[in-house]
Amino acid sequence: MSRGLWKLGCAALRASLLVKNVKLPVTLFSAVPRIHSGIRLSSSKSQGAAKLKEKIIENNPGKRVLNYNELCALMSRGDALLIDVRDANEFSESGHITGAVNIPLTELKVALKMTEEEFQGKYGLKKPKPSDDNIVFYGLSDVLSAAASEIAHNLGYKK
Repeated sequence: MSRGLWKLGCAALRASLLVKNVKLPVTLFSAVPRIHSGIRLSSSKSQGAAKLKEKIIENNPGKRVLNYNELCALMSRGDALLIDVRDANEFSESGHITGAVNIPLTELKVALKMTEEEFQGKYGLKKPKPSDDNIVFYGLSDVLSAAASEIAHNLGYKK
């Protein structure tokens, strides 16, 4: 996804505009067992990335990709924790979805292992539990969100 499309998606989301067929590269964990798995394979430019995503799908049946309208619906209900896994510079310079917390992919494993107090102190919000319904990871590529999902899954976030 190009930075221009990313900025457009973020601006539209902040303005609560409905833009059809825009897919943000996010991955959702959900406790609802009927949700289907899926990572966008069509956007992958390398076989390595496609193989990584296929492996993650295979090992994490509770994940799926959200489109823009699905993400808007979750956000309007206040039913999602948005975790932006880009580095801090990209988060601040390129913009981000309102309400998202920045936990760079390089910090995610350590962050999810923190105590609730440590997590609250560092990120300013309650630490998600492995049983939480909707944890959404996103970044500039679906590879980042897929990698974040794999980290969370390995730490017990299986839903």
